[in-house]
Amino acid sequence: MKSTTRFVVFAALAVLVGAFVLRTTRQRESPRQPETPPQTQRRSSHVPPYYADVRGVQVPRVLAPELFGVPKTRASYQVAGAIPQALMQLPCYCWCDRIDHKSLLDCFVDEHAEFCDICQNSALWAEKRLREQASVETIRQEIVHHYSRGFRRK
Repeated sequence: MKSTTRFVVFAALAVLVGAFVLRTTRQRESPRQPETPPQTQRRSSHVPPYYADVRGVQVPRVLAPELFGVPKTRASYQVAGAIPQALMQLPCYCWCDRIDHKSLLDCFVDEHAEFCDICQNSALWAEKRLREQASVETIRQEIVHHYSRGFRRK
């Protein structure tokens, strides 16, 4: 074979091998989407952790609201400091249990809740409902109902 023909054959083989490797790598990186459309998938029944009973459980301190400049963030940290035992009895649906949080209150012991709308909204909702005389159990059921709709743990 002429050197030009050899070069073309090797170049074609290199392109084919490269395409095969790229295709194989992409298949591994992005798993196939499920066959069923999202609206028909089963909902997750997982409820993140919370304390059903806080008697005898040490209540962690939350960060001072004054550390935060955004009004909603400041308000949610203030709520966490005002009703810590109630927040200990509530789950948090931002899946922070992956970083060992045991309840909604744990989101406020560091800067985690500063950037998390789910944590902030849940705390502010709990405070509003407590002012309306709702029980912690009722608030927990409301949060579970609200956030479990359509959420799937990944």
